[in-house]
Amino acid sequence: MVEVIFGDQVNRVTEVTAASEEQTLDLGLQCNSVTLVLKLIAWESPGSSPVPSLEVQIETSMKLRGGDWLPIGSFDPQGKLNDPALRTFSNLLRYVRWRVITFEGAAAITFTLEGMAR
Repeated sequence: MVEVIFGDQVNRVTEVTAASEEQTLDLGLQCNSVTLVLKLIAWESPGSSPVPSLEVQIETSMKLRGGDWLPIGSFDPQGKLNDPALRTFSNLLRYVRWRVITFEGAAAITFTLEGMAR
């Protein structure tokens, strides 16, 4: 098993976006699944929406650059602070990254994403 952490400490997003290369994990070819915990830490300037919402998809690829990134699942939309969500993703290729696919109701949302790869 390998401990995985996306980002040095926390991830702050202001729009629908994918993880940077620096935040993309190279799990080699030794891991087939990853169990991750997603937790919203803060949001800034909530908009008119009743509750800010963030949906994170996990993607995998054989190539870091120029490859096809394939979705392997996503967390349910999250809208509560400090309420961790747990999910296991399988059928990993070499690289794994996160992608925000829904972002609404805030100027910025900060989250952590960490877990274990097997």
